[in-house]
Amino acid sequence: MKRTRMKRRPARDAEAAREFRVAVLNRDLWCRACGKKPATEAHHLRNMMGKRDHSPSNGLGLDADCHRELHEHGKESFARKYFDCEYWEIHG
Repeated sequence: MKRTRMKRRPARDAEAAREFRVAVLNRDLWCRACGKKPATEAHHLRNMMGKRDHSPSNGLGLDADCHRELHEHGKESFARKYFDCEYWEIHG
């Protein structure tokens, strides 16, 4: 079986991602979904044609359990459960 290599992010993209995470977690001290645990992970709300918008308004601070739930159960189900709206209506 052929193994595929993961592509490395360019250094400037990695720095932008790090700044995004810090900005989102400084803004959202508690999980924006459940509000019961400290936010420890930053989630991008939208990708723009395969490129991530690293502005804090495009992010949510979530705890690890809620972030995993979002990816495992789908963003529409997650949005209805925690925000009572469609995923595209959520704003950072």
